[in-house]
Amino acid sequence: MTAPRNPGLRSRTLILAACVACAFLGILGRLTFLQVVKHDEFSRLAESQHAKTVGLRPKRGPIVDRGGQVLAESSNAESLFAQPLRIADAQRLADELSPILGEPAADIARRLDPAKRFVWVKRKLSPPVAQAVRDLNEPGLGFLQESLRLYPSRELGAHVIGFEGLDGKGLGGVEQAWDAHLAGAEGRALVERDALGRDVTGAPVVLKASVPGQGIALTIDARSSTWPRRRSRPPGAARAPRRRWPS
Repeated sequence: MTAPRNPGLRSRTLILAACVACAFLGILGRLTFLQVVKHDEFSRLAESQHAKTVGLRPKRGPIVDRGGQVLAESSNAESLFAQPLRIADAQRLADELSPILGEPAADIARRLDPAKRFVWVKRKLSPPVAQAVRDLNEPGLGFLQESLRLYPSRELGAHVIGFEGLDGKGLGGVEQAWDAHLAGAEGRALVERDALGRDVTGAPVVLKASVPGQGIALTIDARSSTWPRRRSRPPGAARAPRRRWPS
């Protein structure tokens, strides 16, 4: 004889199976939502956590007088950056960098903030200083190529030529009046890949190369003994260039 089936057990089994199926469908739906609907958002979030990009300042175009004498030009310089997550002893490193960079160790230590993934330590170093930093063999330090503005005639005609500010923009004189023409276009470089600071190469990866600015030739003659003593024109009224060319 067959034992009679228990209707209550059958109902409970069906209810349990239905709950498991609903839970499975819920998990499947959530995974689909995260993988499909939120894919782009989470991809951007992940990228921001393990990748760091910085701007690469372009080389400003040269300024010459009507005879071709260089009044302002740009040269390559190396700027020092740090990845604090890769630095084991920030105070020790600051003490070592202090005599090389000529800055107080306390100021350098403050820049090496362990809460940050990337910090500039000092920009536009001279070649001997950059080499002295390299000799430290510190994996948490690296260099990026930037542009250093040079004025061969120093103070000669400085009030007419102007100068480059810390932000790379022209201040005063021709540098400011023709800033858009001289400035060029900024590039981008990748300097970090690991959110925990591990297995990160110190060599930056250039994502977009900077575009150098264009040069200008002025109608003035730097050999004249009078033009450096002339009163500076307002930026908007600076003497127009005689010709322009790509640098």
